[in-house]
Amino acid sequence: MTIFLSFAGHRDPVADDTNEEGSIVTLCRWLPEHGYRIDQVWLLSTNSAGQKYAQNTRHWLMTEGLFTAEQILLFHREADPVDYEGVTQWTFDLVQKHLPAGHCKNEMVHFNAASGTPPMKVSGFLLSVAGLLKGGKIWTVRNPQHVTEHHKRVSVQDVRFIGEYLLRERLAEAVAGNQFQTAIALAQEWGRITIHDAVRRTNTALRGVLQAYRAWDLTDFAAARRYLTQVERMDSLPWTLEGRNAFDRQRRWLNNTALESAEENPLNLVELYYSIERYFEQERYADALARSRRLIEGLLYYCYHVKYQVNVRRMAKSWISQLPQTMAQRFRNDAERYVPLLLLVQALTEESSDMSVRELGSDIDTFKELMDVRNQSLAAHGMQPVTREDIARVRPILRKWVRTLVPETRDYLKHYPLTPAMRHRVLQDLGLPPRRE
Repeated sequence: MTIFLSFAGHRDPVADDTNEEGSIVTLCRWLPEHGYRIDQVWLLSTNSAGQKYAQNTRHWLMTEGLFTAEQILLFHREADPVDYEGVTQWTFDLVQKHLPAGHCKNEMVHFNAASGTPPMKVSGFLLSVAGLLKGGKIWTVRNPQHVTEHHKRVSVQDVRFIGEYLLRERLAEAVAGNQFQTAIALAQEWGRITIHDAVRRTNTALRGVLQAYRAWDLTDFAAARRYLTQVERMDSLPWTLEGRNAFDRQRRWLNNTALESAEENPLNLVELYYSIERYFEQERYADALARSRRLIEGLLYYCYHVKYQVNVRRMAKSWISQLPQTMAQRFRNDAERYVPLLLLVQALTEESSDMSVRELGSDIDTFKELMDVRNQSLAAHGMQPVTREDIARVRPILRKWVRTLVPETRDYLKHYPLTPAMRHRVLQDLGLPPRRE
């Protein structure tokens, strides 16, 4: 259904000074003649004079056989006709009440911006910026005395670029904050309201990449691969060399089956580390702390397995005998239990012949404090919050421990393809604004 919406003004239905039909009647004739169907006419008024104009216009449209009585709806609310906020708010409320978002997918609203007071005319432009015109357009009608070869009687005014700009900025903010689900919704809305053919051509790819990043963030690597493969198969995307290289690096990373291994390895440990960085940026501090503890645990499991070929997940008595004697002595009293991480850390750092590993012992006190915070917080056994400062303290320790305990991770850390900069190289080619430093 297509709706024509207009405030009624003093030149409706006919202007006294020119004896010409006003903008409402003019558009009600012109639009159908030029392929724009109108199913309903909504006439709005805010005082007794405007109400009279609306009633007279309704009668004129019916008398001229343009619309039936059932097709013309009158909406009146007493308000100051020059109050921008009051008029605009009522117009917003009216459209949202009768055309609620998500329930009227086939509606189209055309707005007449040539009738009524300045605030009434402006309300249509604001409706368009807010995306509430449902695919319709804003129309203006020139006084017939000023119509020339170059200035037509009827013209369309497209101001969606304002809303599109604001939406694009919000999308960039969502991506920068790793809010991928929000970014997907914003990208979808951008594709719906855009006036640019280039955006329409790349919008499906943009949403596909964002869906891949969301799946990646959720460690659903198979889904992330699938989304990026779909984008790879799309034709004529406007890749730059930098954007394409970043995209290809992301695909190669996801194609590595080590990411989905049930056992710790250099690749999935780096992935775990960077997920903590994203949680920090998302302000999910309890989740970041829980994963920090899991990363330390994973590093220890991996190191003991590689260095001593033991599985310290099991009770100590099953693997103590496989350790060098000096290290085994440390766990004799723990044979009948699962060894706490703190003891594993102390043994590994103090018994190592590698000075860089031994130096990690200086971080143990900070690690202990953070584990105390974890145990008292929602991340583990308590009800206390985890703060930004808590995670800020542990972040530099984590990167150092990953690099030192598993040297094979250094190249992965350096070239990790889902950093904010790498994401932006890809998404900028698909329409995101340039990154602000």
